[in-house]
Amino acid sequence: MAEFKKLKVRLICRTMPVIPLEEGTFDVGMQDKNQSVHAGQKQKDGSMFFGCDLEASLDDSSGRLSFRGPFVHGTPEARFLYLSWKRKDASSSPWFWRVKVPLTGITWEDISLVKPSEVLEADITNRRPHASDPITWRRS
Repeated sequence: MAEFKKLKVRLICRTMPVIPLEEGTFDVGMQDKNQSVHAGQKQKDGSMFFGCDLEASLDDSSGRLSFRGPFVHGTPEARFLYLSWKRKDASSSPWFWRVKVPLTGITWEDISLVKPSEVLEADITNRRPHASDPITWRRS
């Protein structure tokens, strides 16, 4: 039997990458499984917040933590979120840039401590598309 918990996550970008105008225009946000991009919220200090809901489960017999939801990508062993720059103009590739944000840094203990009014957030400022360094998540 698995234990489930719904939670909110938020990605923070204190400064957004500067994209040269000749590269075109983009929708920037959290990418769902249907390849739609959901815009973030600009904060008073100029930073951007990108959020979504997901569900975490812990299998009692194996102790394996798993994530699912419309914004969760990857295999069961390596789930992640995408922060994506999707071209507005027609192109052979709709994606200019996609930053993978691994969920592997989240533990069941982290999830258990999150109150209903809180979110798990990660600062991904300056993270590059193919970065593999771990993400630090914290309650907010």
